[in-house]
Amino acid sequence: MPFNATATVVLPKAEIGSVTVNGGYLKELYKDVAVQNGDVIFEVESGTYEFIYTQEIAKGKNLHAETDIKILLADEEAKELILEYLPELNYMPDFLLNGSLESIMLNPFSKSNLAEFKELDAKLRVLGKSQHLEMEL
Repeated sequence: MPFNATATVVLPKAEIGSVTVNGGYLKELYKDVAVQNGDVIFEVESGTYEFIYTQEIAKGKNLHAETDIKILLADEEAKELILEYLPELNYMPDFLLNGSLESIMLNPFSKSNLAEFKELDAKLRVLGKSQHLEMEL
């Protein structure tokens, strides 16, 4: 993009209050921000930008620790995340994979602790809802 040029940025399905631009809140940095059909639209000048935001509508996912483990493991992103905390699930027979992730992680025979459980639950809840976009103009 040429020096002294501008560009229109469109962040699909963004929550205006959660958008950060280079570490600062969009609504504090830019006064002329429009919301059309759920998309946040604004102009930027030439430069390097990092936009981080949460979408209003997740990608069809509503994942959390109370979700049935079989549903979680059927989702590739969730499965990858869960196996970071519980690699032993790779070796468990299907008949033992019953109930929620919570019931598996918090049973008396699990190696997991409450802190890990809460951390994984939080990560599952945001899975599919966050977008991270970097661009240089």
